[in-house]
Amino acid sequence: MAKADVGKRVLAYIIDCVIATVICLVVVAVSFVIFMMGILTDSALSCLTSLVYVIGLFVGLALGFGYELLRDGFFGGRSLGKKLMGLKVVNTKTGKPCSIKDSILRNITLLIPIVNLIELIMPFIDDGGLRLGDKLAGTKVE
Repeated sequence: MAKADVGKRVLAYIIDCVIATVICLVVVAVSFVIFMMGILTDSALSCLTSLVYVIGLFVGLALGFGYELLRDGFFGGRSLGKKLMGLKVVNTKTGKPCSIKDSILRNITLLIPIVNLIELIMPFIDDGGLRLGDKLAGTKVE
């Protein structure tokens, strides 16, 4: 099994993290502006705008984490970062592009404290360039 270029993988990961962060921040920023408008106008709706802000925080985080989990399950196994770097994730048993289920399994480990730190070094030290998430999901990056 050929090991995918680790430098390209790192750049793809950084791009995907930036995308997830931007998604989250845009939603949170919009909800914050609504919240501030309610406070600054001293309107009776300020309680409602506070609720919008709290909901915006949760929605922003959910969208950011959702992108992190699902990113490899769309566009033929290519997250936006991987697409830009010419990489894709495939199922090792079928050779087909990563599915939504595969994507969730391979990326859930990135959301677990301590495990996510191990995941960041795995492509460098594993002979096949596999992360723990790849082994769990039966996937690899090509």
